[in-house]
Amino acid sequence: MFERWRHPRERALRQVLVATLLLSALLRPPRLVPESFELVGVGRCLLGLSNPTLPCDGLDLLFWSPAHPLLAGALSTLLPPLAAGGIVSLAGFLGVMLAAGAIGGSLRGRPGWFAGVLVVGLTPVMQMYAMMLDARILGLAFATGAAALLFPPLAPGPPPDGSPVHRRSLVAGLLAGAAALTRPEHLLVAGGLTLVSLRGGRRPLLSYLGGALLLLVPYWVALSLSEGRPTLLPRGVQAAGFALVSVIPEPWARALVGEGAARLPLRTALRAGPWPTDIAPAFGLDPLAGLHWLVTNTRALIQPWSAFVAALGLLRLLRTRATWQLLALGALAAPAVVAVATPPGIEPELPVATLLPLALVNQLLVAFAIAWVGTAVSRVVGRRTGAAALVVGAMAIGSLGPRARFPDTPENSDAGRAAAAALARRLPPGSPVLASFRASPLVHLAGMRWVPWPSPWEAGTLLHGDAAPTMALISASDADWSPADLGLPPHARLRPIGAYGELGSAVLLLEIEAE
Repeated sequence: MFERWRHPRERALRQVLVATLLLSALLRPPRLVPESFELVGVGRCLLGLSNPTLPCDGLDLLFWSPAHPLLAGALSTLLPPLAAGGIVSLAGFLGVMLAAGAIGGSLRGRPGWFAGVLVVGLTPVMQMYAMMLDARILGLAFATGAAALLFPPLAPGPPPDGSPVHRRSLVAGLLAGAAALTRPEHLLVAGGLTLVSLRGGRRPLLSYLGGALLLLVPYWVALSLSEGRPTLLPRGVQAAGFALVSVIPEPWARALVGEGAARLPLRTALRAGPWPTDIAPAFGLDPLAGLHWLVTNTRALIQPWSAFVAALGLLRLLRTRATWQLLALGALAAPAVVAVATPPGIEPELPVATLLPLALVNQLLVAFAIAWVGTAVSRVVGRRTGAAALVVGAMAIGSLGPRARFPDTPENSDAGRAAAAALARRLPPGSPVLASFRASPLVHLAGMRWVPWPSPWEAGTLLHGDAAPTMALISASDADWSPADLGLPPHARLRPIGAYGELGSAVLLLEIEAE
């Protein structure tokens, strides 16, 4: 279809196409989540830099996987923190697009490359994550890049870069290790791709394992020393805390061990001593509930017609007996399927956070189906008409593909920004402000130091000392809050000083009066 194009022209077209897709993602509004600020803050702390709004001595620096924080923290020395996190997210989106193009090219040559880049680059959920300061899109980029390097070509011709297989396997191992250092669930991808690397023999397998372990072993050693026991994944204490939901209210479990990197008492206690035997083995495992959640939310995320087109691509791969290719795609989708077996893997407010790898694999199969149909059409109507049909079809199906509605959160609303501005006017920079993890972005936006809600048995301790907060911020995300959640003693009073927004996105500023 594109065989007559010369290399300089094709290279220029590819660059223009990728730049256009990046620009289309930039036109979407940025989306902030609590992790947006914590990832940059943890990165600055790991690099030995100061972090005024999130003191390093109150953070568990190994709670988040380190790759995204280190990149964002390093960039924050040159740029504002939010801009640094945004660039890392955009780089992840670019990596996902290019890796999708490489996988499409392995399946169907040049038509597959263009279909892969267009379909994945225009997918609404991918563009949403390009503008969300979150580590998931970067982890997906590393994982997809590793799969692309190991992907056995169906299309005729040498590997895209012409490099020896063992060198490609080494780079794939480094990318798989980087993916596991970005999001813990991508350790499943790294393990699944180990099976794909077996296809090339012993030398590529050893090269892949060497590249992955070169990054993972030092991290595992540091994590095990921090936890006091052999540990491969961070946030095991979080899983144990969620298993306590049967004996304590779920909001307590989330506040005490389930959200954020703040060094909280129960998490510290679980790490210091042996976990209770009734929660250590299971971590709240409920496969049936997880399966029901997976099916329900996948049907809501991926439209039936999109799943049908993906099924056509899957059937075509099955007919060609593309066992290794299907194994690589299965490894990419594994985190979305396995993560829902544990409560921490289920995102109740934004299910696509867990299902993003599944949406990507669906779009890769869609791209293969489009490239296959486009190639068949070009044999009938000619190359130019077939190429035009492929581009138009890929753009239409990609832009109408999996989409998700981002929940209305105060930090992304005019009311939240007005509250943050009012807080900045009322207090000097770096002043301590009491807020929940979900409302913490507003404290960071105001340039204040976030003080997390204390545990129920710490009532009154926050009002002593020079660092005691004099203001509290309550947002609509704290719909079930009560004054007791603030850990204040009976003699303390809360005086409302400002309310912003309507009921669904309201933000309330409270002054804490100790006497």
